[in-house]
Amino acid sequence: MKSFLTVLILVFAISLLMASPVMAEKLENLSSGYCLDTDGRAVNGGVVRMWNCEIHPNQTWTEERVDRRYWRLRNDSSKFCLDTDGSKMNGAQVRMWECANHPNQLWDIERDYVLGADGRHREYHYRLKNIASGFCLDTDGRAANGGIVRMWNCETHPNQSWLIASAELPYGPDTCIQGYVWREAFPGDHVCVTPNTRAQAAYDNSQAGARREPGGGAYGPDTCRQGYVWREAGPQDHVCVEPSTRAQAWDDNAHAGERFARNNRNCAHCNDGSCQCGYGTPAELCANHNGYDPNLGCTQQE
Repeated sequence: MKSFLTVLILVFAISLLMASPVMAEKLENLSSGYCLDTDGRAVNGGVVRMWNCEIHPNQTWTEERVDRRYWRLRNDSSKFCLDTDGSKMNGAQVRMWECANHPNQLWDIERDYVLGADGRHREYHYRLKNIASGFCLDTDGRAANGGIVRMWNCETHPNQSWLIASAELPYGPDTCIQGYVWREAFPGDHVCVTPNTRAQAAYDNSQAGARREPGGGAYGPDTCRQGYVWREAGPQDHVCVEPSTRAQAWDDNAHAGERFARNNRNCAHCNDGSCQCGYGTPAELCANHNGYDPNLGCTQQE
């Protein structure tokens, strides 16, 4: 895996007495494909474990921004927070604890990306660094219910990489931002594009047979007629299109990550004095709060 491009996305400090809720989300481990889970008990020392991903409050976490720098993670089942014992050692304990403004419960959330199979599409991964210890949230990598969650020296490893999927995204983690839809040039194509681009992809698919050379040619059975090229929206996409359409597909792939709603979490200071956070533009977040003030930051409790 490539080295982390450490981009701190809204992290938080101990100074505020109360945290500001942001989003209810699932954390899926890149190594195992299993999700961060608890036993749901509202007790100090409650179990934190890995479990097969499902829609369940044991796996739903509300990110609470303590300020612009650090986050706290509250479990929706127990209402207790993700906590560590603060030890600076590999294998240190991860547990649930009554929520408090304590470094054991505060996390830096670092964002990184890897390129998809097409070499253009970005998939964002996250790493959670504990403020008390400086170590990172880690698993043993097993794809099994009850897999171990622990603290470990921070490194670039899938055991420490997490995908974040919001419970508020109606079409799952690949939900597009407003104004974009899935391209659907082929099954599973969730690159977000304009509605006109999706319509063009559907039309090009319908014309695929007519645009191939009868009997094939220099590039095999999918050789295009003169004036057309492969679209290459994905590695095996040999639908014949005009060159400008292929250029558009490449450009859409390059911007795929930034068009997923999961990568567009914002907070806005609204004109009614509230701080609204979510997946949308500041204008959308404050639509029912008398608009927003672009000159003010968002640090207060919602």
